[in-house]
Amino acid sequence: PVPVEAVQRERQPLWAEHAGGVQVGGQEVQVRVRARGGVVRADAEEAVVRVVADLEHAGPEDRSRAAAAAPGTDAVPSGNLALLVRVFDPDGRLVAGGTALPSPEAMGEDAAMVAGGSGGASGLRPRAIHAVVPIRRPRRWWPRGMGEPDRYRIDVTLLDQDGQLPLDAATCRVGLRTVALDTAPDEHGSAFTLLVNGEPVFCRGANWIPCGLFPAAVPADTVRQRVRQAADAGMNMLRVWGGGLYEQDAFYEACDAAGIMVWQDVMLACATYPEEPPYPQLIEAEVRHQVARLARHPSVVLWCGGNENVV
Repeated sequence: PVPVEAVQRERQPLWAEHAGGVQVGGQEVQVRVRARGGVVRADAEEAVVRVVADLEHAGPEDRSRAAAAAPGTDAVPSGNLALLVRVFDPDGRLVAGGTALPSPEAMGEDAAMVAGGSGGASGLRPRAIHAVVPIRRPRRWWPRGMGEPDRYRIDVTLLDQDGQLPLDAATCRVGLRTVALDTAPDEHGSAFTLLVNGEPVFCRGANWIPCGLFPAAVPADTVRQRVRQAADAGMNMLRVWGGGLYEQDAFYEACDAAGIMVWQDVMLACATYPEEPPYPQLIEAEVRHQVARLARHPSVVLWCGGNENVV
């Protein structure tokens, strides 16, 4: 097992995708906004949140209209857009924010990163808007029994060239905390101590298995109720068993809110898996997707390679 920071990438999906319209050569083109980012630092004196909003055409028709209006390019024009980022503390007070403009020096890197995964098959070179937001003296997220599981709300608004008309918006909650795994040598061999915000945590909890044979039929309220029951029983950690599934968003949101830490297994369990291509590549793609999907949740403190497997 390794702490989440060892596998968490700087660029991670942070909010759901939304679409808005921009003008290209007199033609209105729908643009999809994909915001990525995460907590760069979460010290007691200052936390830093980095937000990256990728812009791309919402679909083939929009790409065609843009290409017809501006021959020779299929890129989304970002020069006339801006990103408004506002951060609200756990009490709802605006504590940080600002307006970010497109970052020319990052466009090539981001375009290669987004399109490169599929060999550039989309033919699309997205544009990106970057924002780095410092938060002074943050109220950090703590596990149950050690403090409050405080979270901040981040609102992101995509603005037109005048900085007035909102084209799109998204919001989410993030927790500001650090996590590390101490495996230093000791008199017994080596330690295995989880540190949250620099403080050692005595972990007590249970294995979490799917709530039913048909996970898609399990209501979110049922999942939330199970997490509340774990908290009422005095637990501060749930281990998502590697023989189950990556849980629905409601599970991780409930753990964030309750201060329940999550030990997240990769979904490998009790089997001999093929080692020849393309299986390793499929596993890597799945893990990358899930790590990116779950990285914004402060409750996810540990990733484990699987259940009863050498991987």
